[in-house]
This record gives sequence, structure tokens and C-alpha cells, in this order.
Amino acid sequence: KGQVPNIRTGEMSQYTGVTYEENHDGDTRTVHHRALFDEKGRASGVVDLDTCNRRPLLVETGDMFRSWCGMQEDDAKNVFRLDIFKAGWNGYAKSAEGFISARERKLVPKSVATITLELSARFLADYFEDSYFGWDESRYPSRRAHNLARARGQLALYRDIQKKMKKMEAIVA
Repeated sequence: KGQVPNIRTGEMSQYTGVTYEENHDGDTRTVHHRALFDEKGRASGVVDLDTCNRRPLLVETGDMFRSWCGMQEDDAKNVFRLDIFKAGWNGYAKSAEGFISARERKLVPKSVATITLELSARFLADYFEDSYFGWDESRYPSRRAHNLARARGQLALYRDIQKKMKKMEAIVA
């Protein structure tokens, strides 16, 4: 079955024409996401091959909602979309009933904030180290410039998440 690009590549494909995932992050694999299809050929889910490992549930859910609910990763006015969070949480919670604890459920909003702040710090570290993350040569003069924009974008997203934390907590309650 067909591969699906990451969310950003999918959103940007309307402007770039790129409909596959390119290897931007130094990873040797080029296919990071695979769609799951039902017997009628309809997409029923997506598997993220980057995260098919044993990591804490809150790390995974935090990063999932950060990537789904943020707007443009490198936009200094990045905002968190509560409507996407609510829809995503409602679908996820139905499937997670058998394995997510009440404590984990309560901590999901804080995990989104934590992973967002961590990613901002990782982009800022790569601004100085200039060695890990790839960059968009068509939009930025250097990897450092792109990583600084990403750090600012994720920090803006973190700040917006903090403003919306009470609403996020009410959604998962």
C-alpha cells in the first residue's frame, strides 16, 4: 500500500509538489509513515516508523499532539489548535481506554508542553552545533537560520499551550 508523508510534508505538498517524505533528519530510512487500510482500501490508520519503539506513553502522546496541533513549526507566531487536540484526543481516548492510566490521562496536556519545550531546546542546541537537523535551503540561508526559526516557533507554541492548558486539561478530564 502507499506511503504517507509526515504531516508537514503533506500540508506543504500543495505548494512544493513534494508528496513523499525526504530524508531531512539524518535518518537512514526514507519512509517514516505507513498507512493502514481496511478491506475496502480505505485508510484506517497511520504507523509512524520513527516512533515504533518502547518509549513512555506520555512522550509519545505529547509529541503526537504537538505535531498534530501546532501550525507551522518554524513560525514565530505558532499556535496550538484546540479543535485538533479535542478531536484527536476523543479518537485516541476511545482506543486507549485499556492501557492509559488515570494519572497518565491527566498528564497528557503537560506532556505536550514538555515535549514542545524540549524540541525548542533541541533546535536551539543545533543552532549552535549546526550538525543534526536538516534545513530548507529554499527558505533559509543556512541550517542555523532554519533551526533558530524552529526554536522560536516551538517556543511560541509552548507559550500558547501554557495559555490553553486549563482548556486542554478539561478536554482530557
